[in-house]
Amino acid sequence: MRNKAIFIIPIMLVMILAVFGACVSYQLPADIDLISGVPDFDKDGLSDQQEKLLMTDPKKPDTDGDGLLDGAEVKLQLDPLNPDTERDGVNDAEDVWPRLNNNSLYLYSTMSITIIALILFPIIQLKFGFTKKRKQIIKQIREKQAEEDALFRQVRGRIEKLAKQKFGSLVLADVATELEIDPKLLEKFFFRLKARKEGQLYRFSDIEKSFRKNEKR
Repeated sequence: MRNKAIFIIPIMLVMILAVFGACVSYQLPADIDLISGVPDFDKDGLSDQQEKLLMTDPKKPDTDGDGLLDGAEVKLQLDPLNPDTERDGVNDAEDVWPRLNNNSLYLYSTMSITIIALILFPIIQLKFGFTKKRKQIIKQIREKQAEEDALFRQVRGRIEKLAKQKFGSLVLADVATELEIDPKLLEKFFFRLKARKEGQLYRFSDIEKSFRKNEKR
């Protein structure tokens, strides 16, 4: 169980990172220096030169009118020209995760949770649910096998004795009637005694070999 958990944890982390990565679409231009400079005419935290590069209004502290200063948006890696950076229908100033598209986040999160649940459910069931049933089934199989083994030890000598009387050949139905054993179970015993089926007869090759040895003598 621990080995499986160690294997699953990295998968879950990768999926979580993938979800958040897939929901982020806006990237701040690489050539923008985030350190505020002067002059800063509108006192929004961006120098006039930075505003020129970003194409924001140097005379308006909140170019897109979303309630966040242009400088604050740049520091948060939001689009100062779009009041809804991720276009998810929620204003950046009111969005809990303004850099994440909420619609995509809910969709990908639901998909990830479903996938993780599908991975974990069989393991949990195997550990706490199916295992109990499996143990019971295994126990029943072993008990049945033990009963069959005990019965085989009891009747093996009688089967071999009958086979010798019939010169190494037996009919399953006749033996089942005489020993009062289920024919299907008796067939298993014949197989364990290496008897091969030829039509209605089961031929015990080991016993036939012993007959040949006796005949040579």
